[in-house]
Amino acid sequence: MFTFIASLSSSKSKIFTSITIFFLIVGVLGFWAPELSTVTTNEDSEFLPKGSESLKSLELSQKNFPTGSGLPAVIVITSKNNLSVQDKEKVSEFIDLIKSSEILDKNGLSVIGQIMSPINNDRMEQSMISSDKTTMQVLINIQGAPSEDSFQEAVDFLREEIANNFKDSNLSVYVTGPAGIIIDAVKVFQSIDLTVTITTVLLVLVLLLLIYRSPVLAITPLIIIALTLFAARSIAALLSQNFDLPLNDQVAAIMSVLLFGAGTDFSLFVISRYKEELQRRKNVNKWEAMKITMENVGPAIATSAGTTIVAMLVLLFATNGSFVSVGPMLAMAVFVMLLVGLTIVPGVVVLLGRIAFWPLNPFKNTQKDSKFWKKIADLVTKKGIIVLVTSLVFLLVSTSATLLLKPNFSFVDGFPDGTDSKEGFSVILEKFPPGDLAPTKIFIQSKSDSLIDEFFDIEILIEEILNYPGVVRISGPTRPNGNPPFLTMDEIKNIASNPNNPMINQIIGPAMRFLSSDSSMYYLDVVWDSDPYSNETISKIGDFRDFVKNSSSEIGWDKKDVIIGGETAIRYDSKEATIHDLTVVGPIIILVIWIVLILLLRSLIAPTYLIFSVLLSFGSAFGLSVLFFQYILGHSGVAFDNSMWLFVFLVALGADYNVYIMSRIKEEVKTKGIIMGTKEAVTKTGGVITSAGIILAGTFLVLFTLPLQAIAQLGFGVGLGVLLDTFIVRGLLVPSMVVVVNRWSWWPNPMFKE
Repeated sequence: MFTFIASLSSSKSKIFTSITIFFLIVGVLGFWAPELSTVTTNEDSEFLPKGSESLKSLELSQKNFPTGSGLPAVIVITSKNNLSVQDKEKVSEFIDLIKSSEILDKNGLSVIGQIMSPINNDRMEQSMISSDKTTMQVLINIQGAPSEDSFQEAVDFLREEIANNFKDSNLSVYVTGPAGIIIDAVKVFQSIDLTVTITTVLLVLVLLLLIYRSPVLAITPLIIIALTLFAARSIAALLSQNFDLPLNDQVAAIMSVLLFGAGTDFSLFVISRYKEELQRRKNVNKWEAMKITMENVGPAIATSAGTTIVAMLVLLFATNGSFVSVGPMLAMAVFVMLLVGLTIVPGVVVLLGRIAFWPLNPFKNTQKDSKFWKKIADLVTKKGIIVLVTSLVFLLVSTSATLLLKPNFSFVDGFPDGTDSKEGFSVILEKFPPGDLAPTKIFIQSKSDSLIDEFFDIEILIEEILNYPGVVRISGPTRPNGNPPFLTMDEIKNIASNPNNPMINQIIGPAMRFLSSDSSMYYLDVVWDSDPYSNETISKIGDFRDFVKNSSSEIGWDKKDVIIGGETAIRYDSKEATIHDLTVVGPIIILVIWIVLILLLRSLIAPTYLIFSVLLSFGSAFGLSVLFFQYILGHSGVAFDNSMWLFVFLVALGADYNVYIMSRIKEEVKTKGIIMGTKEAVTKTGGVITSAGIILAGTFLVLFTLPLQAIAQLGFGVGLGVLLDTFIVRGLLVPSMVVVVNRWSWWPNPMFKE
């Protein structure tokens, strides 16, 4: 196969054919495909594990409570002094203005849903005005899904009207809550896409200029990679649109840095080996030199890309929806980049001829073997055991820092300071029970057709749940405002027995918002005393579900008819899914990459210690990232989902560099023996692999400059891991392993006997 691929770069006609097909495909995709940003979504329902309780709760909410199935925007109004009568009148005017909003969804229905306010409602004051009387909450339900334009328009409308109506007052007003938080997240992601691409291009351009000292060789790969990125994004958009595959906003930023990093690496290995062949084989023309180049580096590049592709494809077996959707799209992108790297990149380079290397002469050996890598090669071949032990100690010690991990699940923590929803969130944490921001919801299937008949059981259940540690308030049919009923259960039953009693409306009216339209279901809102997005609260959900279901069962409900959801439960189910994926899908990724390495090296021993080396690289990078973010930058924790992404990227990309170095070691060992072959391979590949590693690390470190904490942490972790792989694992650990294990590295390959 690689003989055929190499032949595509061996004649002008084949190269022109490949380039023409490439441009035609890019042109058709540009005309046909939608923008990737138009098909991405941040709806939790698209990414939650199938069958999870929080997903069931979202489905129940949309089916049984359509008027309340949106997300609440929490308006936080705060003053340095007690809220005055004039302040409350100002808020009342604002609410009247919001009620008159004419923002409609695609079905012509109003997007502004139910509004809950303590204005002129004494029963709501206790829960919606702070104990020091300086701060007030107003809850506005935004109908529809966050991905809909009308949803974002509604949140923007709230913020515009707040700016207009409160600009001359002494009040500070913020829009937070799930609706405000998710719209701020969308805006941050939208703002970083172009920034990531431009910054990555500039960084790679500077690095390539320093490496090649040729503007043509620096610019040419960038143009090809940019076109490939456009094609990959277009294909991702088409797949998402036509096969109903959900994609979140992370995919665009990650795809950009991954393709620019991987594409530049592919180009580096092709160009460096091509130049080496031109200098070494004076009697061959440029076409033959490129053919020889691709026959030698083609398998390594394909295997390298293959490890990343299979690692991403294995994520199809994950339970976390983000991994399931983003993984295959990144696999597709790397595959497209691989095809281009094996055909278009070598074709364009050989077609340009000497111009590609201008102002240098490609036939003149201007780059001597690096003295640095000669010294490293001498060190690992002469003192292999010492280098091996020292490397292992460093990597194992830094890996142990992962035990200090504080998982972080809060979007809000990661927002830049000054973000509207983050500011409002901080006020709620200070002035109210933090759980007010996003109550946990309990959906209960009705046992009878009459809500009144179940009042007594509902109240018993609420009193039971209020005894659970951390629960501070519950709102529901018997407690619409979160306060205990103002009548006893006997009094309520007596009133209900007389249909003409005017008190019935006072009891049933406020309770109706907790009851489905067909009276088959109702829900409770549970407020915690801690941040609903914190690990402390999230960790309670598993036991809390068991407690509520058991209590419900004792009162007379079937456990399966009681579903616990809400924002905290969503984070819990996502956390459990990530743990499952790390412990179940992670080993599958390791196994698949191990098999790929066996097929490449035709050995069992070397692939095994290579896998061990990339696991150490991942652990070390993760541990050092924990230390850096938690104890140097003072972050409250590290985004928990990053552990899985870090694992996937570093295991796959780490295996890439092992493929490059081991392929060259295997090639050199055949003629020079273990010691001299390893020394020659480290010396020859040191410069190019280091350059590739720095570029790949640099592209991911671009993410570290972004204002979203979770993405910045991921970028730093992968960038650091690639640098560890480049200098310590690939430069010291792996060559020393080859030297120490000696010929057993190749068992049972025939090279073992030789």
